[in-house]
Amino acid sequence: MKLITQFVPRHLKKTFKNKDCFIGITIASFFFMKRKMRSSSGFSIVEVLVAIGIIMIIAALSMPSLQGYIINRSLKSAARELIADVNESKERAISENREYRITLTENSPNYTILQCQNIGTTCAGFQNFQQKSLASFSNSILIDSTGTTVTQYDFQSRGTVNPGSIRLVNQRGSRANIVTNITGRVSVEFIMQ
Repeated sequence: MKLITQFVPRHLKKTFKNKDCFIGITIASFFFMKRKMRSSSGFSIVEVLVAIGIIMIIAALSMPSLQGYIINRSLKSAARELIADVNESKERAISENREYRITLTENSPNYTILQCQNIGTTCAGFQNFQQKSLASFSNSILIDSTGTTVTQYDFQSRGTVNPGSIRLVNQRGSRANIVTNITGRVSVEFIMQ
């Protein structure tokens, strides 16, 4: 009995007056401490290798869908960039009282923003304002000639533009159809593959 009670702290010895109850609690706490020490030893190498193998299998199965998601996300970003340039050209034309033009190069990712050389209602000629490329988002994004109805958008100083649509495509066959109406309002529809 003396051997068992050695493992119990002194403040617990004082709380139990009944020796039988004290011995039962002492034995239970001893076995609990022993089991707790055994469980904190960690994982075996086999358990770690099995966990790594499961993670690698899940990653390999999800990789194709992740790549498709990234390609389609690049198309959405490119379409939003083109929409932002359309909106900015319209706002510049109104605020500067100067015509702006966006010229699209079909079957390529490139387009040019042009600025009228003079201020006023009649434009004497255009000069390059900015060269843009959608290839910065992905090399596979192109301005599709089959779905693009207007390759040159002229933004008047009163806020109007010639209406039309632009179709962007990527390597998966996903499309972004950008439609501009006469007031310069732009909408986009994404068809993802």
